[in-house]
Amino acid sequence: MTSPVRPSSYTEYVPSPALRGYVDCYWSRADSQEGAPVVHRILPDGAVDIVFSITGNTDAYVVGTMTRALVFARAPNATMFGVRFRAGAAKRVLGVPASAMTDHRVDLRDIWPDAQQFAEPVFDRAAAPATAARDTACVVQAIDRALLQRHHRVGAMDGAVTAAVHRFQATDGSGSVSNIATALGVTRQHLARRFAEHVGVRPKLFARIVRLQRTVARIRRVERVAWSTLALDTGYYDQSHLVTEFRELTGLTPTEFAAQR
Repeated sequence: MTSPVRPSSYTEYVPSPALRGYVDCYWSRADSQEGAPVVHRILPDGAVDIVFSITGNTDAYVVGTMTRALVFARAPNATMFGVRFRAGAAKRVLGVPASAMTDHRVDLRDIWPDAQQFAEPVFDRAAAPATAARDTACVVQAIDRALLQRHHRVGAMDGAVTAAVHRFQATDGSGSVSNIATALGVTRQHLARRFAEHVGVRPKLFARIVRLQRTVARIRRVERVAWSTLALDTGYYDQSHLVTEFRELTGLTPTEFAAQR
């Protein structure tokens, strides 16, 4: 039986202008509870992240695009920093197909031979004495500088994938895959292959994930949810459709999720 999800301090930071086409945000998460391990449920968001685990044995790894929620326990007082790439950008930055990392956690050293050199400034800042040098902003700046040093090696984004991602996001995941492919001048099959390579999932699943994220945002904004109205407003056929997709992607029903807010 999964123990209750505990709250943690989560903050997002804006990357340098030169990186904003590839990096959605940097983020930090810190848990302050004592006692039992902290249980987190991370929902699919269509993105690939580099994660720096600061507490205990320092570690840097990549979390691929998720097709289902990731539930894991971390030690109390754990601290993590991360780089969230824009959907479709991870292959260009990391140099490996996004599909190779889907639903996997991969040691960054298995992707980049110079991973230790890349991560050292981040860990050095995080391990600094309890002064301004250990300030979260300094750690984030170290991540930003490390990525900027690699920026000249990053190729251009796939135009069709980028355009399709923007269309799905603009329609809250309700856009037709066939219609979007036609508008972009490619076949549905071609778009599906490009999505798997650059995003890590096929367009239809990406659209479902976008819709899930919009639904979760709506649930978090209100105290009481009118489920049938929410289902129709967020692009589901009906409440039953909402419940089915929500459970498949998160492992919870919408009401169970709302109770854990």
